[in-house]
Amino acid sequence: MTTQSPPPTTELPTTTQSLTTEATTSTQSQTTQTTTAETQVSLPKSCLVILRSGNSVGDGVYSIDPDRTGIPIQAYCDMTTDGGGWTIIKRTIFQTTTPPQNLRIKDYRVISEFNTNDRNIFPTSKAFLDILQKMGFHQIHYYCYKKSVGRVVSIRTRNDTIGHQVVRYFTDDNFAMSNFVAACESFDRLPEDTSVLGQNCAKWNKDTGTWGKTIGSSRTMTKPFYIKASNTYGCNVNPPDVDYCACDDDYSTPLSYNSQDRWQISVRLSYSGFSYQCLNIHE
Repeated sequence: MTTQSPPPTTELPTTTQSLTTEATTSTQSQTTQTTTAETQVSLPKSCLVILRSGNSVGDGVYSIDPDRTGIPIQAYCDMTTDGGGWTIIKRTIFQTTTPPQNLRIKDYRVISEFNTNDRNIFPTSKAFLDILQKMGFHQIHYYCYKKSVGRVVSIRTRNDTIGHQVVRYFTDDNFAMSNFVAACESFDRLPEDTSVLGQNCAKWNKDTGTWGKTIGSSRTMTKPFYIKASNTYGCNVNPPDVDYCACDDDYSTPLSYNSQDRWQISVRLSYSGFSYQCLNIHE
């Protein structure tokens, strides 16, 4: 809205000029506040919101505002896999044959680190929880490809009660201390998945058929699913230098690394409800 400038001061008494100036300042302030509020409302919270609103132009970088601050962050959106709408929270593409050092990140801003390839981005369980609380998500997509292995890991948790329990396992530290979630009914293999891991979920976690190995904050990326002494997904986080990064190979004797080897984790909200009662998630 355009506010007219006050008439020339020579045509106004001093008191009227003062009142007009104050009114103009007040109107400008209200306009600024309204514009800021509109900006906050207009910024999408996630990649799925962009997709559903018809503003997707395919895979790539978009601006989102998970925390409704009015200050957007850059996110990489996967708009094609399994219907699209995935917000990537870890995307590490090796640039050399040596794994980069780990970089732990504990909040939702890990989303904006999608292009940091000189470090192995490591979203902890606290980062997962922060993203859940601010942006919301119901599903997790784990993906990796390692040239020396020659197989793709690509599994997506289901949008149902047991699938939501997997989300809870990776976001709720107290829950993870006493619960290992059954694997085989909790996820689907996507078409590109050729992994041994994806085809042998009953052997996960020492033949217990459950997700995870550890209960610490690194469980999101350090063996979130694995077959003992055989096939593993993820990278070791202790010490800071990476001991291994496995993608369907043996973590204790990993196969060689190559440029463009990739590990990626993305999350997606659904509109069909969420069973995690401890958190209140909104679009």
